[in-house]
Amino acid sequence: MILLVGQITLLSINSIRNQEPILGLRLENQTISKLYGNNSEQVRALILAYETKNFTVKTADKTHVANLRQLGVKTDIEQLKMRLLSVGRSKNELSILTDQDLALIGRRTVFIGQPNFNNGLAKAYVATLDASVDIAPIDALFAYENQKTVIHPDHLGRVIDVNAAVETLHHVNPTLNTQVILPIKHPLATITASLLTPLLSQVQAIAQKPLTIEAGSGKTTLSSEQLVNLVVPKVVPDIKDAHKMVAQVSFDEAKLNAIVDGVVKQVVVAPTPTIMNGRQVIQQGKSGLQVEDTHTLEHVLTALIQRQTGVATPDVAQIPLVAVNPPVVQQFVASPQTHTGTGLIRLTFDDGPGAHTEQVLDILSKYNVHATFYAIGRNVQRYPATMQRIVREGHQIGNHSFSHTDLANLSRVGVVQELVSTQQAIQAACGVTPTAFRPPYGSLNQTVREVASSMGMSTDLWSVDPRDWAQPGSSVITQRVLGADRAGAVVILHVLYQQTVDALPAIIEGIRAQGYSLV
Repeated sequence: MILLVGQITLLSINSIRNQEPILGLRLENQTISKLYGNNSEQVRALILAYETKNFTVKTADKTHVANLRQLGVKTDIEQLKMRLLSVGRSKNELSILTDQDLALIGRRTVFIGQPNFNNGLAKAYVATLDASVDIAPIDALFAYENQKTVIHPDHLGRVIDVNAAVETLHHVNPTLNTQVILPIKHPLATITASLLTPLLSQVQAIAQKPLTIEAGSGKTTLSSEQLVNLVVPKVVPDIKDAHKMVAQVSFDEAKLNAIVDGVVKQVVVAPTPTIMNGRQVIQQGKSGLQVEDTHTLEHVLTALIQRQTGVATPDVAQIPLVAVNPPVVQQFVASPQTHTGTGLIRLTFDDGPGAHTEQVLDILSKYNVHATFYAIGRNVQRYPATMQRIVREGHQIGNHSFSHTDLANLSRVGVVQELVSTQQAIQAACGVTPTAFRPPYGSLNQTVREVASSMGMSTDLWSVDPRDWAQPGSSVITQRVLGADRAGAVVILHVLYQQTVDALPAIIEGIRAQGYSLV
């Protein structure tokens, strides 16, 4: 009977206090008897203490200190008051009695929680932690150690799982949680040791002995270690199973180009002109020496691929040279003859992207000139950022085959493979599908024309060739362009040589000085 009277009395008192919390109710383990007046300040103080109470955030081997204010938590005091008033009043009678009894003996507590948690601020906070925790995965690679080719294993990366971390922080109660551990992910390396293992024998064959690169009397010898360092594994879908990835051997063509250029520069000599006055020889000229074709790198790559595939094990990669007869210059001619007139001239660049393409783009941007870049598919895969810049700066892109082979010597299937794979590489790199095609070496037959046409591409050649690939000197390249251009001319240049870069400003200025326009 006494218990019943007590319960009725407690219900009555709490009913009269309907604008105050039930007797004994606690907020964050402190008794709250009133919500207004001085006790309202008590609630505000408890909220402030709760939101600014520090707790430890652990991420991998790092420890940080945080509070809820940093995560954007800001409690609405009026909503909290409504929650306090609802305790012991808003459920069925048994629940009301239970809540009021527990509150009276100090066992009913309301926790502030995080009703206004800010996901955006929490993500920003996690991002600042991520910068100190993040470790990029390390790809496996080939190395030459102790006279043999080995594979350095890949290593997992480390990064905070941002979404899971934000969810963890969302449920932090600093009154109860003194330490929070944020979840970590371990990204896989792109190139793993298991992917490289099938290639080990190929790389061992490439590096089994040094390779000498020769151009006439110029030479350099690449050690086994240097050869291994030139190998760049490339991960591609398996042709038998598109869902499976496999690795292929490729080579760092930028490094190889620099090595080949160094060999060629040892021996390439510009011819000295024979100076004439009428029919009288004033000074006898001397022959020069230059590389035979535009693709000096191909000779080295061929030797490396022969070793890789076991076709042969060449010791030397020979770059052929040809003599250049001295030009004849009449003494009274002050400067090379150039054309003048009006009309449009187009600049085109073959064989990129490559080591010097960015310099070419810098010069074109400076002079506000647009050009067409006929790109090689395998180079596109090496320089996707350069391809994106070409598009971004308003230049046109053409298809120049995937491997710069003589397409006229291929079957129809071979031509299709060369052009399609290049279209795909360019689309993947910069989102453009070329509608123009330039055959390597200008080599054409009916099959090549038909395949290009069936793919919606025009076949583009050129009318002015300064033979910059032979590296005759930047001034000679400039003179050859300015001495041959005329309205409607299409100038072919290459992005693989510094001499072309050096000649380009004078070519642009010279064309404009003659009265012609550039795109």
